[in-house]
Amino acid sequence: MYSRNTGTGALTALATPTIATGGSNPQAIAISADGTSVYAANSNSNTITMYSRNTGTGALTALATPTIASAGNPFGITVSPDGTSVYASNYGAGTITMYSRNTGTGALTALATPTITTGGTYPDGIAISADGNSVYGANSSSSNITMFARN
Repeated sequence: MYSRNTGTGALTALATPTIATGGSNPQAIAISADGTSVYAANSNSNTITMYSRNTGTGALTALATPTIASAGNPFGITVSPDGTSVYASNYGAGTITMYSRNTGTGALTALATPTITTGGTYPDGIAISADGNSVYGANSSSSNITMFARN
């Protein structure tokens, strides 16, 4: 973890520069638009680690329940622009896991139907359009992109 000089862009390591992920092989990180939450996709543990972020210092603190299950080998993760949803692309499962996000605490809850099939193999990247209406998954072995409309 680093602080960033907003004038020069220079980074300075925080007093405690690292924090445990609570899982192994973290592949991707996503930050909520309001800057209060950070999520790490832990591929080998099939989990997402949830942190609160100090917006003044940038320091992370693991939530009381620090991890939540993903459907299998999450390689990518993204937060919706409105901050109410988080999506993880599951490389090993060919799915996307969908979560609702508590905008006050940052805690994630899997949706009632937690996964959707990507239609491609080995999704490793995921993104949401700026308007929040579309979710895209990059399927590395299929050489295609899966497109979803977001409710």
